[in-house]
Amino acid sequence: MISRRAFLKASVAAASGLILPSWLVHAERFIKVEALPYLEKHRNYLSTLFVASRASELGYELYLGDPREDPCLDLTWQEFIDTYDAGLEEFESRVEDESTPPELQDKVDENLVMYHWEYSEFTGGKAFRFLRDIDLGPEFDDGSSAGSIDFYDGFSPANDCQLVAAPDLLSLSLLQKKLNHIDGTIKLELIDI
Repeated sequence: MISRRAFLKASVAAASGLILPSWLVHAERFIKVEALPYLEKHRNYLSTLFVASRASELGYELYLGDPREDPCLDLTWQEFIDTYDAGLEEFESRVEDESTPPELQDKVDENLVMYHWEYSEFTGGKAFRFLRDIDLGPEFDDGSSAGSIDFYDGFSPANDCQLVAAPDLLSLSLLQKKLNHIDGTIKLELIDI
């Protein structure tokens, strides 16, 4: 499932000071010359949304945390329980259902660890959940917008991965402007992955 939020550029946004026409022209010129998004600085950044510097087929993917960090797949059941909210439930289920129940010091299957990591620790999913809960703009584009942010919630019945992406550099520029306007604590940073 995909949903798209668009940034208003018409009179409502201009009247509220979010996107002034001159700012939009400046951002577009900057993008044309530098081939980078115009990421207007703010003084109070506390967190970073990382942006894949090369566009994928989805656009520029966003991550809340460093996407280059790999999960630790070599966990005992005790480490798994301590790390993941559903760990104890998984362990108790296996103790009840398996003929040879696991012990806390036994290793957990890597596929099970990866499954839980993707839903709770994957930085793309964290960015999806973070941005989904922010009022970025209207859900549908009615022609009065510039740029958008696309939310991907599952690509197929067997793939429930959550990702968020900006289709172009102007969308990244507008996202930074919107984040600055909301509270100014989140910055976008381009990285190579």
